[in-house]
Amino acid sequence: MREIVYFVLEKEQKLINNQEKNVASENAKRAEISDFEKKEVRKALDEIVEGAMRGKRIDFVKKGAKKKTTKTIEIVKAAKTIPVEKSTPVKKNASVKRIASAKKAVAGISEKKVASKEEVTKERPMVSVIMSVHNGSRYIDSAIHSVLGQTFQDFELIIVDDCSEDGTLRVVREFSSDKILTVALTQKGGMANARNAGVEKASGRYICFLNARDMWQPEKLERQIEFMQDNGAAFSYTGYVYSDENGTPSGKAVRAPAEISGLQVSRVSSILVSTVMLDLSKLTKDDIMMPVSVRNPKTATWQKILKKTSRAYGLNEVLVIRGYDYKAPLWKRVWRRV
Repeated sequence: MREIVYFVLEKEQKLINNQEKNVASENAKRAEISDFEKKEVRKALDEIVEGAMRGKRIDFVKKGAKKKTTKTIEIVKAAKTIPVEKSTPVKKNASVKRIASAKKAVAGISEKKVASKEEVTKERPMVSVIMSVHNGSRYIDSAIHSVLGQTFQDFELIIVDDCSEDGTLRVVREFSSDKILTVALTQKGGMANARNAGVEKASGRYICFLNARDMWQPEKLERQIEFMQDNGAAFSYTGYVYSDENGTPSGKAVRAPAEISGLQVSRVSSILVSTVMLDLSKLTKDDIMMPVSVRNPKTATWQKILKKTSRAYGLNEVLVIRGYDYKAPLWKRVWRRV
C-alpha cells in the first residue's frame, strides 16, 4: 500500500516538474519573440521620428527566414495546447506590456501626423474667395460653379449674404461642397461691409473677391497666382469681358494695364473687384478692409493699398466674365453688349 502511494506521489511530482519546465520554456520563447518585436518597434519609432515611414506598416515577422516564421506559428500553437493549472498561470512578461504600449504609441503618432496635415490644409487654404451678395438668387449659382470648377483647388469660398430677401441662401445651401462657408448678416450694411465680414473670416494667404453676378474662367486662380509669384506682386488684377443677360460673353473686353500706381488708380476704371487678388504675406487685413462711409469704397481701398505697395500689376488676359447688370442705365447696358 505504501509503495502504491509513493508511486502516485512520484508520478504527480514528475507531472508538476514537467509543467514547470513547459512554463519556463514557454516564457523563454515568449521573451525571445518579445526581444525581436522590441527591436522592430524601436526601429519603427525611429523611422517615424525621422519622417521615413511614409505609410509603411510595421512588420513583426523576421524578414527572409521562412523557417523562423514557421517556428513562430508552431510556438503559438503549442502555447495554446500546454495544460497549465490555474494555480500556476503563465505570467505576462513585463517586456510584452512595454511593447504593447509601444505599438499603441506608434499607431497614435501615425494617426496624429496624418490628422495634423489634414487640419493644416483645412484651416489654412492657399486662397480665400470672398463673394458678397444681396438678392442674387437668379445668378449666384453660376458664380459658385465658376469657383468650384477652378483648375486650382486649394481654396475656400466665403459667401456673405447681406440680408437677401429672394431666397439667395436657399440656392447657396443646395451646394454640398465643404469648401463653402456661408455668413448671413443680420443687418444690411452694403457690399463693402459684407466684403469686410468675409475678410475677417478669411484664412488664406491670397484674398480674392467675386461679385455674385460675375464668373471666372476655369484657370483664373492658377494663372493669377503664378503671375503674382513671378512678379512678387502684393496686388494684381486681370482683364475681363462683359456678358449679356444670359451670361454669354458679348465680346466687349477691357484690357488690364501692365501697372497702375496710386496716382493713376483714381483716373482709370479698369480694376474690376472680381479680378483682384491680394497677398496677405505682404499686406494685412486692415490694409484691405473697405471704408464703408465713402462714395466709392473700392477705389478708396485700392488707393489705400497702393500707398503701401506703390504699384498694382495687371495680367492682361480675359479671366473674368462680368455679369449683366440689371440695374444699370439702358445706355450702359446697350454699350456693354456692342
